[in-house]
Amino acid sequence: MAKSHTWSIYRRLRENDARATALELDRRGPKHGSKRVAQDVEFIIDESLQRYYLVRERSSFLRIWREIRAECEAKGFQPPTRRTVKARLDAMDQRDVFRKRRGAEEADKVFASRPGRLKVSAPLEVVQIDHTTADIMLVDHVNRQPLARPFLTVAIDVASRIVLGVYVTFDEPSVLSIALCLDHCVRRKSIHVPGTLEQVVWPTASIPKAIHVDNAQEFHSDAFKTACEDWGIAVEYRPLGGKHYGGHVERLIGTTMGAVHVLPGTTQSSIVEKGNYDSEKHASLTLVEFEDWLHLEICRYHNTVHEALGRTPLAAWADMGGDTAGRQVVDVEAFRTSFLPFEWRQLGRTGITLFGVHYWSGVFASLVGRGQGKVQVKYDPRDLSQVELLPICWTASGVN
Repeated sequence: MAKSHTWSIYRRLRENDARATALELDRRGPKHGSKRVAQDVEFIIDESLQRYYLVRERSSFLRIWREIRAECEAKGFQPPTRRTVKARLDAMDQRDVFRKRRGAEEADKVFASRPGRLKVSAPLEVVQIDHTTADIMLVDHVNRQPLARPFLTVAIDVASRIVLGVYVTFDEPSVLSIALCLDHCVRRKSIHVPGTLEQVVWPTASIPKAIHVDNAQEFHSDAFKTACEDWGIAVEYRPLGGKHYGGHVERLIGTTMGAVHVLPGTTQSSIVEKGNYDSEKHASLTLVEFEDWLHLEICRYHNTVHEALGRTPLAAWADMGGDTAGRQVVDVEAFRTSFLPFEWRQLGRTGITLFGVHYWSGVFASLVGRGQGKVQVKYDPRDLSQVELLPICWTASGVN
C-alpha cells in the first residue's frame, strides 16, 4: 500500500472518530441509483411505459421493452438493456402501476390495509354467498345454438372452504337465486360421474348459523331477511366499500372461473385475454351440461389441498366435525318455500289474484267474508301455475 494512501486512511479515522466505516474504500464507477442513460432515451422509456404499459390493455413487459429498443434504434440512440427498463418500472409506485393496469378495485385488494381478520373456528359458523356471471357462452338444448352467459350463485363455508351449494341460471341474480342456492345447501347431495357407475359424495346438508352477504337488493329483501329470522340464521352485511370482507367466496369464484376458461365457449376474464377466440362459434354446453360439469369441478376442488388450510376442504370439514356442526332440515320443501319471494293479497270471493292470474282453492270457501284480511302469497317465478298462502299453508292453483 502506498504511503500517501496510508496517511489518507489515517486522516479519515481521525475525522470520523475512528469509526470502521471510514475504512471503506471508494468504489469506482457511478454511484448507486445514478442514471447513465442519455436523457433522450430516458424520455422514450418513460413515455413508452406510460402509454403502453400503464394501461388497462396490459401489454407484456417484454413487448414494451422491444418497442423501446426499436424506437431508440430508429432515432439513432443507444437502446437500453432490459434490466435498465425494468429498473425504471420497479422505481415507480407499485400500487399506482397496479391501479393503472388492473383498476382501483383490484389494487385495493392487493395494497389496501386490512385491519382485523375474520376468525371462524367451526363449520357453518359463517357462510358467504355471492353471485357472478360465468365466463362462458352456453347453447340451447334443442338446436344447440349460442344462447347466453349463465349466472352463478355460490355459498362457501369459511372455516372449511367447503362449497355448501350452488345455483346456475340464465336469469339475473334475485331472491329466487338465493332461495335455490340455500335449498341446495341443505339437501343431501351425491354427484354421478358421467360414463361410470361411480357416485361422488358431497357431504354438506346443514343450515348455516350466519350468512355474510354484500349489499345487493335481493339480500335486503323481506323474503330473505324474514326466512333467515325464521330459521335462526344471522345475516351480516359487508361494510360499504369493504369488498375484501367477502374475500373467501370471491377467491372461490376466481378459482372456479379459472377452470371455466378451459371449456369450449369460454369468454375468458377480459377482451385482451380472449383475443380473437370466437366464444359463440365454439360454444357447445347446455345449461344442464354446464351445471353437471360445475358439480364435478366442485367435488374435485373439495379433494384438492387448499393452500390456506394445508389440507383438502373435505378433510377440513371432517376434522372440524362438519357433519354434526349444524342443524339438519327435515322438510326441505318448507325450507325452500320460506325463502321464495312473496306478495300480500286480499282473499276475496273469487280467491286471490297475482300478476294477472286468478288462484282458487276449495278451502277458500269457508274463509271468505270471515275477516281473514291479507295473506302472504309465496310464489316461484319459474312456475306460476301454483302459489302457497302463508301462514295458512295452503296451495292454490291458477284458474282461467
